[in-house]
Amino acid sequence: MDALKLQNRAQQLLSKSTLEMSTEEWLVARQAGIGGSDASAVLGLNPFKSPLAVYNEKMDPNPQPTEPNDKMRWGNILETPIAEHYAELNNVKIRRVNKILQHKKEPWMLGNLDRIITRPDGNTGVLEVKTAGGFYARTWETEVPTYYYVQCQHYLAVTGYQWADIAVLIDGHDFRTHLVVRDEEFIEMMIENMRDFWEGNVLAGKEPEPTTAEDIKNLFPHATDGATAIATPQIADVHKALVEAKRRSKEAAEEVKAHEAQIKAFMGDADTCLLDGHTLATWKNVNSNRFDSKAFAVDHPELYAEYKRASQSRRFLVK
Repeated sequence: MDALKLQNRAQQLLSKSTLEMSTEEWLVARQAGIGGSDASAVLGLNPFKSPLAVYNEKMDPNPQPTEPNDKMRWGNILETPIAEHYAELNNVKIRRVNKILQHKKEPWMLGNLDRIITRPDGNTGVLEVKTAGGFYARTWETEVPTYYYVQCQHYLAVTGYQWADIAVLIDGHDFRTHLVVRDEEFIEMMIENMRDFWEGNVLAGKEPEPTTAEDIKNLFPHATDGATAIATPQIADVHKALVEAKRRSKEAAEEVKAHEAQIKAFMGDADTCLLDGHTLATWKNVNSNRFDSKAFAVDHPELYAEYKRASQSRRFLVK
């Protein structure tokens, strides 16, 4: 299915309420443009998603829902209580928007908002609800993670509002709120870059360049036996830099091992090393059960053979 047919199919669904859409229809409707969760990836500011990944989603003739993991399930479960707690804490009214919104001048800019906020004075803004594990607590200490900041600026551009609040629950108990104020200069830059992507890649059916290891793995999963790529001067320079980086990395790894060995020797059978009441290192017992595939193959060779599956991957070696 070409880009025009995909667009026509997606555009037809935008007039529907999201309450009336099936999951499949919602995924198709999102192909009508760039949404808030796409924006940072298109700009190259999302560590978890690349422009090529967004392009592939928009060009997929049969988009399928992502299999939800525990983090996604609990994020959905907690969205309503987090939003309600925010509203009570800030004495504001919130409401759902059961529609995919479109920018008035840039209809390819879409907004699927969590909630809209109305303050007592009538001032209106966007509410984004997030959950995060304790590991990410530091990233929320002073400012909003970049990809969420871009998402909010995208929604402010779509709605025309001047501010957004992000309500985030960290590690199930640490509730925080971050204000994002509309930044016209950033929005102008964002729209310009996203328009280039939308028109120059999606509508033109032209893949953007791969930018991540995952992109390259998906593009080139198999090698052609005997095929040779002749290096350009630029690639020769990159190879030289890679060899040097690997050398430094190996030296650093050896240094790390030496330092670790000294500390372990000092700790002996202690599981914690302290200095002035602060933990410097821990060396604790870890109990786990591992499947012994070699022993299983010896004891049950026929069953092992039945469940053994051939696989192929590519191994990259630098000479």
